[in-house]
Formats: sequence, structure tokens, C-alpha cells
Amino acid sequence: MNEKSVEYWRKRYNLLEERLYSQYAYNNTKEIKKIFNNSLANINKEIAVWLQRFAENNNITYAEATRLIGTKELEELGWSVDEYVEKGVDNKYTQLWDTQLENASAKFHISRLEALKMQVINICENMFNDTDGVIKNALKCTYTEGYYGTAYEVSKGLNIGVNIAKINENLLNKIIHKPWSDDGVEFSERIWGKYRPTLVNRLHKDLTDCVIRGINPQTLAIDYAKEFKVSENAATNLLMTEYSQFVALSNTDCLNDLGVEEYEIIETLDGNTCGKCQKMDKKHFKMNQCEIGINAPPFHNRCRGTKCPYFDDEFTTNIKRVARDPETGKTVHIDDMSYSEWKDKFVKEKGQQAWDYYEKSAKNKTADAEQYKKYKAVLGKNAPKSIEEFQKLKYTDNESYRYVKLDYMRQNTLLENPELKLPNANVVTIDDRKFSDYLFNPSNSGGFAKGKAFTSRLGYDILNYKDLQKEIRYSSSRYPAIFKDNNGYGNRYEQKIVLYGNKKKPANVVVGWLCNENGTKMTSVYIKEV
Repeated sequence: MNEKSVEYWRKRYNLLEERLYSQYAYNNTKEIKKIFNNSLANINKEIAVWLQRFAENNNITYAEATRLIGTKELEELGWSVDEYVEKGVDNKYTQLWDTQLENASAKFHISRLEALKMQVINICENMFNDTDGVIKNALKCTYTEGYYGTAYEVSKGLNIGVNIAKINENLLNKIIHKPWSDDGVEFSERIWGKYRPTLVNRLHKDLTDCVIRGINPQTLAIDYAKEFKVSENAATNLLMTEYSQFVALSNTDCLNDLGVEEYEIIETLDGNTCGKCQKMDKKHFKMNQCEIGINAPPFHNRCRGTKCPYFDDEFTTNIKRVARDPETGKTVHIDDMSYSEWKDKFVKEKGQQAWDYYEKSAKNKTADAEQYKKYKAVLGKNAPKSIEEFQKLKYTDNESYRYVKLDYMRQNTLLENPELKLPNANVVTIDDRKFSDYLFNPSNSGGFAKGKAFTSRLGYDILNYKDLQKEIRYSSSRYPAIFKDNNGYGNRYEQKIVLYGNKKKPANVVVGWLCNENGTKMTSVYIKEV
């Protein structure tokens, strides 16, 4: 065993898991989302068809909705119960659904509302059947590729040939359908026994409630979108949980079959690794003591830990390890050390505050990126220039971040309520004398006191007040204006805006406006703490 092959274990096993994640977890998560989105669209389409047939102006009474539906009406809707029965048998749907379909086919005494509910069930059955198939295929591929990938890495790392049996389909089906969780429930049972009935019951309740209250298709569509999102998240989380389990299982089974005696836990050296995983990094155990979730990853949902063959210290001298540099975000090589040792070294050199920022920014990178995207779309030129700058502001400058949040809230309010826009906002009048004779004139004691606040906070004075004037004009069309009263000369409005100034230190600024037949002109401006 040489130094290169020891470093190889950690690097190659991480690469193997990254490849498996990309192919079978990430891609299939997107596929599940697509299935759910298409199903929701189909349900909304069927509701629209149903309303078009039975409702007047999108309204239908409960009495009308519960009237029995006839063969002709079903044909007009393009629905065939017999077709659903055949499809249900072919796709091996739940027994309860088969029974409902057969009863409907035999009696044909179902109400208009029940007919729509059955249509909803049918779409859900198709959706969960497709989801079950996606997860099943993902787990089969994950286990197979993980097993063979582990064998390949061991063979390549030790420069020896390995002899392993081919995984057959029957064995694979037994493996993926064997319950591994404490409650003894495997993934298909969760889909059909929990997720499916929960969603269908909620959809039916929403549908009945809307009919009783007076149906509003838009409201119902919003309610259904929320219910589908809950079930979609449950399905994708199920995939991620099962995926992590079967990556670990394939790795464990292969190492056992190859006669490996000990394994070492590898965690990623970056700010995303949780406290439990940090403590397990570099620990090693006998293979016959391996318990997934106890002393072998995954330790939790979406766990990034992995394990590789362990070798004695005689093979591990002078080796390096890959880590994420907290300050640059780039991959670097460091001395071989555990997560705790790596963290302690960083804190000793940079301080606890620097570590806290790094850890928060790393763990919240995805959520912060979404938030930053929304803020940038609304704040425009005043938004932080990058996600890194946004996170720095969020986690190290509470006061400035508070103003940025306030700014987003105010500007977004106008976007959602355009009727609050200041009249003539694009052609407002701002008299120079408000600045030269009032705010920045030392002879005007009342105005100069307000002007000094602009100078100290935002960097504006008599020499550059034109820049302040320009910013107020720019902001006049971006913030909601509140009507105050009519003073006999016109309608008075007030705007609360956020200005960033030359010092890039945001401030809350209150602007007064007077609107009449001559246009809209600024009457006052001052800084007010919030």
C-alpha cells in the first residue's frame, strides 16, 4: 500500500457518491416533481371541464353537485369508468380503488361530485404509481452501481483483481423491498399506505368544502397546489432517505463480500457538515460491528458521510486530505486531520466569529441564494452585488440587513399593490432650494440640523446634493405612497424609502409630496430612525 492509494480511498469514494447522487437522487427528484406538476395540471383541467358542464358562471350548488350523473353526461365529460377499471387492474393499483371503480361500473349510481372525485382519485393513482416506479428504479440502480463501484475502487486501489457475483433481478427486488427502518415499513408501503390516502382525502375535503361554500376555481387551484406540494416534498424526501440508505447498504455488502475487515468514516470538511457527523469523522470500526445510522452513515436524511476501507498507520504517514477553504471557497489540500481538528485549527487562527459566519453561510447557501434572487429582482441596483456579499451582510451586519429587508418589503408592497403608486411618480418636481437653502444651509438652523443627518449617515452635503436629489427622484416610483390629507393646495402624500448614499450605510428616509393640477412636487425630506 503506498501513500497515493490511501489518499485515493477518500477522494474516490466521495467521487463515487457524488456520481450516484447526480444520476439517481438529483435527477429522479426532478422527475418526481415533473410527475406531480403534470398531475396537478390534469386535475385542474378536469375540474374546469366539470364546471363548464354543470356550473353557471363557475358556481354550482351542493344540491346540483350531488345529483346523480347519467351515462350521457359521463360521455360528454369524456370519462369512462370501464377504462379506469382496466387501467387499475393493469397497473395494480390499490384494492380499495379497484373496488370503488367496480362498484361505480356496476351500479352507475354516482353523483356529479362523486364522479369528479373519482376522476381526481384516478389521476392520483397514476401519479403515485409513476412515483413508485421512479423510486424503485432509482434504488435498484443506486444499489447496483454502488456495489459494483465499490468493488471497482477496491480493485483499483489495491491493484488486485476481485471476484464478485453478478446481482440478479430477484435478489435486487428482495434487497430494495426489505424494510430497514424501525417501523418495518418499506418505501412502497409508505407511498400507498400513507402519502396516497392523505393526499386524496385532503383533495376530496377541499373539493366538497368549495362546493358547499360556493366553488371558486382559482381558490381551489391554490389549495390543491399547496396539498400537492406537501405530498411532492414527502415523496422527494422519501427518495433521498432511501437513496442514502441504499448507497450505504451497497457499500457495506460489497466490503463484506470482499473480506474487508475495517472501515473508516469520511465526512466532508466544510461548513455544511452537522455536529453529529463532525464527531464521527475519521473514526474506524470492524465490519462485523457496522450498523447503518449508528456507527456508519447515513446518520440522518441527506447525510453526506461515506465510508471506505481502513488501513493501519503504517500506510497513512505524510498524507494529505481535501478540504473546502472557508475564506475562498476553493478546494485545498491540508494535513490529514479529523473534522474537529480542522475546525479547532481554523478557530484558533481566525476566531470563533469567523467560523460562525462560515458555518451559517455554508449551511444556508441554497436558501440564501433563493432569497437573494428575490431581493435582487426587487431592489435592482441597490441589491448586494453577489450572493457572497448578501450572506456577509446577513450574517455579520445586522443593522444594514434589517434595512435591506425593510427595503425589500416596501418595494415589493408596491409591486403587489400598484394602486399605491405616487401620482405622477415619473415626472415629480424636486426644487433645488430644498437642499441649497434649507437642508445644507448653515444659516437655516431648522433645516441644517436635518441636513447634518444626511451628511453623517449618507455622505450628502452642499457639494453633492444633486446626487441625493437624483436618488429621491429614482425612488419616487418604487415605493408605496400613503395619502395623508388635502390641505387646500392639493393632496398630501408620504413615502417611506430606504437610501444607501455614498457610504453604503442604509437609512430610512421620509419624503412628503403635494399633488395637484400642476403636478407632484416634493415638500419635505428627512431621516427617521426605525
